[in-house]
Amino acid sequence: MPSIRTLRPALLSTLLLPILLSALPAQAAGLTPESVLQTLQSLGRINGTALACGQQDVVARVKGLVIQRAPKTRQYGEAFETATQEAFLTRSRQGGQCPAGPELAREAETLAEQLPPASAVQAGR
Repeated sequence: MPSIRTLRPALLSTLLLPILLSALPAQAAGLTPESVLQTLQSLGRINGTALACGQQDVVARVKGLVIQRAPKTRQYGEAFETATQEAFLTRSRQGGQCPAGPELAREAETLAEQLPPASAVQAGR
């Protein structure tokens, strides 16, 4: 049977390493505040388009992704909301054919992958 001394380093590395890695801020993953801001603006444009097109399932999915993944700051929230409003107004004025809901949802999912993982967002506060 292994002694506590031989188990301690293995146990510590097994338990602590994932915790420490998840605590790295978004910048450590190569993300910059500007790239997060641009991603949230793009998600806002998708959200506004979906709102104007009556695609409530896409709206709910985009908002869920933003709530799950986006850093919770006023700047990021305002950027998302402003982009949403502008896209909604633009789509409402222009009219025309709306993009397919599944296409918008896929684009939102792809964009959300560019945001920091939820664990890094929590640690970066």
